[in-house]
Amino acid sequence: MEPPKVGELFKQAWEIFKQKIKPLVLIQLPSFVVGTLFGGFIGFAGFVDVNGRFVMPAVWDEKTIAIASIGGVLAIATLVVSIWTQMATMVAIKDLDTVLSFREAYKQSSGLILSSLVISILTGLALMGGFILLVIPGIIFLVWFSFGNYVLVNEGKKGSEALQASKEYVKGNFWAVLGRYIVLILVAIVVFAVPSGILSMTGLKILEDVYTTVASLFFSPLAVIYTFLMYRSLRDMKLTPTLHSV
Repeated sequence: MEPPKVGELFKQAWEIFKQKIKPLVLIQLPSFVVGTLFGGFIGFAGFVDVNGRFVMPAVWDEKTIAIASIGGVLAIATLVVSIWTQMATMVAIKDLDTVLSFREAYKQSSGLILSSLVISILTGLALMGGFILLVIPGIIFLVWFSFGNYVLVNEGKKGSEALQASKEYVKGNFWAVLGRYIVLILVAIVVFAVPSGILSMTGLKILEDVYTTVASLFFSPLAVIYTFLMYRSLRDMKLTPTLHSV
């Protein structure tokens, strides 16, 4: 047995997204707002050039240190809100028959932020070690541990226990999972890179930025649902093997 085919995953994900479209889109907004504020601040403060590259201040006086400190606080806030948004999105979709409000999704996910951060750090360390050794181990770890946060939200397992569960679910279906992720990445390229490239040729960066923001509001939760459906099918196959062998 393997996860649903790509077409079925997208079809199911789209149906779920349509059912929960209002709260799911609203849930993405805080992350975009805080991220935009952070990006605008560091740009206004002169820490990035017109090409978006970081620029080290020539002189670190009291004013520069104060501005950098504010930027650091905003960076931490951006990270926290980004994780919270991801957790709220996962909470909003874990019960397919219930449509949670924006407020309820954030309320229920507030206690998951630190645990999600720990899972992300552990995953990052594993990936770093994997990619230092060779690219292939890094890819293997990435696929193994990709459902860590879904395990946290749906099963309450934390840290290495969540990562171990994710690895166990992928076991025996590595190539099927990797293939479905590759298709998701290719779809993301079509959705983002191609239109953004066309719009950038107009010279109107504002149009490119507006398109990317709007597309992200819709594609981000759709990608989370797509991945959740993979996780759920793999989990169910592991937990109820006899049902799939009949």
